[in-house]
Amino acid sequence: MLQFPSQHQIERLSALVGRYLKGPYCGPNCFDEELPFMDGIADSVRIACASLSVSNRRLSHQRRIPHAVLGNMTLALLAQKARLGAAGNFDELHAIVDECRVIHGVGPLLVYDVASRIGNFLGLEPTYVYLHSGTAKGARAFGLGGDKIDISQLPEAISMKLTAVQTEDFLCIFKAELRALNWPLVEGH
Repeated sequence: MLQFPSQHQIERLSALVGRYLKGPYCGPNCFDEELPFMDGIADSVRIACASLSVSNRRLSHQRRIPHAVLGNMTLALLAQKARLGAAGNFDELHAIVDECRVIHGVGPLLVYDVASRIGNFLGLEPTYVYLHSGTAKGARAFGLGGDKIDISQLPEAISMKLTAVQTEDFLCIFKAELRALNWPLVEGH
């Protein structure tokens, strides 16, 4: 039997989205303010892989990843800088960066974050919501899984108000609250 969310569930979800939009979270592009100036594709690869902020500090998502892993990823991507620079959209860029998953210690969150930073330099923004770590947990609250989802698969309270970048951030930040909504799951998920 197909179930629909209650008015109360819809209102609680809308309130979470409102909290996100008003809070100290991401803007339309989460990386604009924290990245240093990048001069060319090679520089963007080095900065993205080093996971450094404008204050030259390691960004929180990658603080536990050994320098050797980030260095190996940097070398692998520098060898692909022509392909990275020629990527026509974020999906293509992400697929190239994802090839680094053969490096021990490189996982989906690092791939997404590095692709996002390089994409910021190239002017490429995700149109899908990539699922990894906390983001995948948030998506599961709606019965969704896989490597990525189309934003239209999510309730309108999210899909009509947030970009794909913001949705990735929102699902991660509010994963526990989303799970507590007990949203009716779509059959077959």
